[in-house]
Amino acid sequence: MRKRMCKGVKMSAHHEPTQTVDHGSISMEARRKLASRLVTAVDRADYGQLLDATGQALAWGEKDGGVPRLEALVEALRHERVLLPVNLGSASSHDVETADESASCEDVDFIRTATDTGEALVVYSSMSAMAAHMPGARPMPFDFRKVALTALVETQGRVVLDPGTLSIPIPRPATAALAQGDTWLPAWRDAELLAELREALGFTHGTHHRALIDVHLSPQALGTSIRIRLDLDPTCLGANPRSVIQPMISAIQSAQRLVTSADRIEICPVSVGSPSHFA
Repeated sequence: MRKRMCKGVKMSAHHEPTQTVDHGSISMEARRKLASRLVTAVDRADYGQLLDATGQALAWGEKDGGVPRLEALVEALRHERVLLPVNLGSASSHDVETADESASCEDVDFIRTATDTGEALVVYSSMSAMAAHMPGARPMPFDFRKVALTALVETQGRVVLDPGTLSIPIPRPATAALAQGDTWLPAWRDAELLAELREALGFTHGTHHRALIDVHLSPQALGTSIRIRLDLDPTCLGANPRSVIQPMISAIQSAQRLVTSADRIEICPVSVGSPSHFA
């Protein structure tokens, strides 16, 4: 029999709740300078179509909780462009290369959408995805690495792909990795993170509480958060299980690698084997 008590935790670099960045947090001049660095050269073969690797990633759908889709998508975005919606007033053409050539850097504005954790930068995989959500906007192709740099400055790394249709959030750790030109290592595949958690909990030196059987990592919420499951023997928890569990939670929160590996975590003590002494 298993029962669990999940405690949701949102992590930041200082173990504090993530704060929403105000739209006016950087000056207009700074925004223009940033935009001037981001404009992508015209690709004459790009008509706003869904690119190959991105399309293959999206084809996974929400199978297995959407995790394979997210992993494949982040890998695709290392090499393939996305489209940003650009409002250019009275211009009527929707051709990708025309938008790129005619838009000055000062015209670029980064559209946002609200999420549970704050505002996120909006990007699209194709013209059709953009037209379904923002029919009045014109597409501008951007390398995702440059989008990621912008997101880290303006929305604490939050990006959403294809809002209005698929609405796939890109986790901050993935955005940060792509901004640096690195490969994203998801927390649930990070052997070093698991080793650090096991050490923090006392497994490495055999000092862990006798009620603690094992610790596991798994993705949640389409891969945007992780669950840390603590397998516990309820017969070893005593009369006050919370007094045993709370130090374990504190030990997990002290793991430095966790800060950069996950935006949000759930810590779930799970009673294994016997009836639970906690709810």
